[in-house]
Amino acid sequence: MNNSSKLYKDLILNARKEKNIITREATKELMKIYKNMSKDVIKRLETNKGGFTQAYLKDYSKYLNYRLDILSNDVNNLIGSSIEDISLLAATIEGDFVNYLNGKYSLDVPKDILNQFYSIPQDVLLDSLSGKMYKDNKALSERIWGYKNKNYKDMQFIINEGIVGNKSYAEIIKDLSIYVNPT
Repeated sequence: MNNSSKLYKDLILNARKEKNIITREATKELMKIYKNMSKDVIKRLETNKGGFTQAYLKDYSKYLNYRLDILSNDVNNLIGSSIEDISLLAATIEGDFVNYLNGKYSLDVPKDILNQFYSIPQDVLLDSLSGKMYKDNKALSERIWGYKNKNYKDMQFIINEGIVGNKSYAEIIKDLSIYVNPT
């Protein structure tokens, strides 16, 4: 294997390691976001001493929607940032390799052209975020907000099912706690 091939292979292996680190960190952050939301919605239920009155359920429904909006924004930002970081890794491989070839073979590639190799292809990044890369053309944010709506409906169902089934307040909190537990 010649030096160029070895360098390129090493650049790819290092980028994969970095991608794995970014993915692990994003996963930890995602779990933290979900745990905070989970604790918050359960705490709000547990502090209610008056039971499930019509007024409380209406207020809590608004609160769930509000917390799920925050969750969706946080998830959207985290995923978008991770996609950008990983895209930058891919660009860096190409930039480092072209820079190496430029130095080794004295190609005299202009600095502005070399810098282009280090930049993220914005059209590809936008296509991945906007959904153009997927069959259904759904953007990342649409997918996340779709999950938000599903989660909201599921939580409302758990509460309503508990009320109709004459479950105790504690049983409903337990059922909801199980649903929102991120693990």
